[in-house]
Amino acid sequence: LLTLLFLLWYFGYGRHRRELFDFYNSIGAKHTGYRWLIFPVAELEADGKKFRLFTEGGRGLYAFKVSLEVQALGYLRLWRGGLLDRILFRRRYMEGIFVEYEDSQWAEKLLGREDFKDMVKKLFDLPGLSSVEIKGKKLILCWHLGGMDRFRKVVSKEAVLEAFKIMADLGKTIDAVPSAEVYRETLRGWLTLKLPIFATILLSIAGFFLGFYRYDHVCDHEILLAGFKILMPIVILYTASVLFLTGGPTLGQRVILKTFFICLVCIPMISLFFLTWVNGYFDRSEPEFKRDTIARKYHLIRGGHRVVLAELHKSKWCDSFKVSEGFYMRAQVGDRVEYAVKRGFLGVSWLYRKLSLTE
Repeated sequence: LLTLLFLLWYFGYGRHRRELFDFYNSIGAKHTGYRWLIFPVAELEADGKKFRLFTEGGRGLYAFKVSLEVQALGYLRLWRGGLLDRILFRRRYMEGIFVEYEDSQWAEKLLGREDFKDMVKKLFDLPGLSSVEIKGKKLILCWHLGGMDRFRKVVSKEAVLEAFKIMADLGKTIDAVPSAEVYRETLRGWLTLKLPIFATILLSIAGFFLGFYRYDHVCDHEILLAGFKILMPIVILYTASVLFLTGGPTLGQRVILKTFFICLVCIPMISLFFLTWVNGYFDRSEPEFKRDTIARKYHLIRGGHRVVLAELHKSKWCDSFKVSEGFYMRAQVGDRVEYAVKRGFLGVSWLYRKLSLTE
């Protein structure tokens, strides 16, 4: 299924690749390869500089970028801001343009130069330009797109050619300033995004191969609630650690929000796979055998065959059990059932013995 979805996505994106190639050719850029073996990359030499053009994001069309190698090392980003940036008190560089950096002395030397300010203003006067970024030893311009239709409307041949000229001059200005003494953007990228996702994938795979599916919860929602209770202190501590290690004078908001949000998104996956296995495998409680009556049964297109028990689901915030088709066909409303539960290592009850009909 994953292979089929990937092929459908790949060939759907392939419809737009020819338009990208045509655009690159129209400005004199040569195709030089692919990013991630999928997204086409082109290069162009102008004003004695080599520019790299590529797209990235969903279907490779979320953003169009132009990059230029520079000699100075540092991190600084300028972007068109909005209401959220004002609410978060992000630093404003000029009207409508916000800035973030980590080495204050290096950044102030650049931001205080009139020629730098003039060139930044010219760049943001280009139609649709979203951000200007110095990252490592690269100067990067970005147009946020959201699809090929917006690419056609926003990114013009004239704007890109004009950007080349301004970027070449801006690169000289950046190189005139010594490299920043502090550069942690690569580490920041790993700690705020890649490490949490990698850990989630690793723990989810571990839970799958260790047999999480052997432990069916009495109420599926409870493992999610337990996961948030257990992992939230870890997430808060981890976010604080990342802020301490990689935060900067204007980076605190981004580091906190990005790290915290990514970790929150990861908690359900870790809970459903890894914590489900932990809850069942390490449970040493004695099974409790219970009897109940089927109050209702029904079928959901995506939820499968389900039965409602008169006593259990009167007090539980989840309202049914998922059962096999065979059991569903045999069972009738009013039938007595027997099952056994264990308390769970993490306090989440799970079915030690599934429902069976009894006299």
